[in-house]
Amino acid sequence: SALTCTFGANHKASYTDSKNRVWEGMPLWFLVGFVDDADQHSNNAFNDALAESGYQVVITAGDGASVTIDSTNIIRNNNYIVANTLNEFPIPESDDNWPLRLVGPAVSGSSSIGNVISIKLIESSSLLTPPNLTADSIDNKVGQPIDIDFIDDPDWRTTITGVKVNGNALSSGQYAVSAGKITIMAGVFNAAGDYTVLVSAQGYEDAEIIQVILADTPGNPVYTISPVNDDAYINGITVDGINTMTVKTGISGFRYFAVNITPVTPHTGQETVVFTHLRNGVQLGINATRADFDLVSSAQAGFNVKAGDVIKAYIVDELTNDPEVNPIVLQ
Repeated sequence: SALTCTFGANHKASYTDSKNRVWEGMPLWFLVGFVDDADQHSNNAFNDALAESGYQVVITAGDGASVTIDSTNIIRNNNYIVANTLNEFPIPESDDNWPLRLVGPAVSGSSSIGNVISIKLIESSSLLTPPNLTADSIDNKVGQPIDIDFIDDPDWRTTITGVKVNGNALSSGQYAVSAGKITIMAGVFNAAGDYTVLVSAQGYEDAEIIQVILADTPGNPVYTISPVNDDAYINGITVDGINTMTVKTGISGFRYFAVNITPVTPHTGQETVVFTHLRNGVQLGINATRADFDLVSSAQAGFNVKAGDVIKAYIVDELTNDPEVNPIVLQ
């Protein structure tokens, strides 16, 4: 078997997971006792004092991913078990967990690891300090890739072994590391909330940051208004982006003025296209057409005009007589 206990079966431990699978192996503390000091074979091989002073147990998988456990958390307990059998049989080589898997009551998503190939003890003082991480605050919305920045440290960057989000290890295709930046792909953050991002690198303390993800709220409704060409008026636009139709010389009487409406960012429900009639800068009349302009593509209004009169056309959410309510321009 992958684990052989020279002291007999009394040092074996088992754990039944949430799927009722029974894992059996050796407590992590007992394995550590073989290598934590010169005493490798006595019943007191595990050095309690050394563990209490604190060192790091680094467990590494075949794909380079690693889990770091503080020695104070393993002292003579079965919370962490290095298992080599599953349901009373050795873990088969065809299983992703072969040859060893870390299991136990204290093993959650953030510390779960299989395909274990090495277990190393590292003095806490010997672990290097990683660079500080800076969360994305520009495009940190659901469905967007997230860029976590850091002052580039090639030694740290090139030894990164894995990234976890809320304890879940990301696959190599879910993140990318480049100079001064870790990009986490869009599909990882599928809901608004606070996410704990943990970056592990060989020989370094873990780097951790809270990444806030905001809801992907739709942008403000926007529509494009385009006056229909007509021999009776000249199309124009104000500095504020409002479309105008200026009556040509020789034209007078009742005329229709039409515009085409194209939704850019749709608005829910109906909208209102407003036409105002101005002469020498003074408003003479107003006409409003209300419809769902996501479905209706044009609007028109008629006015009794003279040469030089100006008709303005724009779209708002709605008009009301309430003096406390201003219409929202949707263009």
